[in-house]
Amino acid sequence: MKHTEWKTAISTANTSVEFLKELAANEITAIELSVPEWEYMNIDWEAVGANAGKAGVELWSYHLPFGDSVDISANEAERRARAVDKNKELIKKACGIGIKRF
Repeated sequence: MKHTEWKTAISTANTSVEFLKELAANEITAIELSVPEWEYMNIDWEAVGANAGKAGVELWSYHLPFGDSVDISANEAERRARAVDKNKELIKKACGIGIKRF
């Protein structure tokens, strides 16, 4: 990507249409969705996608969760497998609303 193609973006957990419209009005054209570990499973993916569309803000990327419950480097095979499965599920949901970067 050439520097002239770079987007002005922020990382945020706030995906309300009002907030995203405010970003767009201030020439912030993209966001990285990043929420606390305990909120990842509560994301309303349909609403996030709809709000971004209404505001004209691109869902540029999704910050995968980090923390004990999603530690893909866990020593215990079962715990590691659960973490990988959880991340796969989240990636699939994020892809469903057009996010392509993780």
